[in-house]
Amino acid sequence: MDHFRRAGIFTLVVGTLLAAPWPGAAGPALPRGPEINDEILSLAGVRQVALNVYIRQPRDAGKVEVPVALLERQLKQICAEKGLVVSSEFEDCRISIAVEFHRNPHHPELMSYIAHLALEQRMRLARLDRSMVVPTYTLIDGGFYKLEDLEEKVSRNLRSMVRRFLTHHKRAQIADRE
Repeated sequence: MDHFRRAGIFTLVVGTLLAAPWPGAAGPALPRGPEINDEILSLAGVRQVALNVYIRQPRDAGKVEVPVALLERQLKQICAEKGLVVSSEFEDCRISIAVEFHRNPHHPELMSYIAHLALEQRMRLARLDRSMVVPTYTLIDGGFYKLEDLEEKVSRNLRSMVRRFLTHHKRAQIADRE
């Protein structure tokens, strides 16, 4: 009986050692995230931006009331909360947001819009041997809304676009440190 007991203990010990993880074969504790594309990586190191919001009114209908000054203040506040300084003067980087409205003659109660956010940066283009301001990052959003909801929904969506930009900005800062 003692022989079976020793064999059982031996089997238990050897089995435990074989089942234990091998330190040399262990991978990283946290897997690396997906590779960041160049467009997002172009946001790395951006600490200060100018902000321009352009509203293009529809040619085929009356004026759309979007409070640009209020919207700019809100967007600046969102950026400041995330550590991105918004200045009044363009130095090396600028966030440009262009919003265009259109009306469909078949649905006069609805207005469509498209918004384009671009981070424009001063870059040196070696091929041309000159410095230029070019967009390196873009987001596009759009939708259809009833006229009475348009101002609120478009303003909300623009704030959401800036938050998405800031999320990408943060990812670029982290990736740049790795």
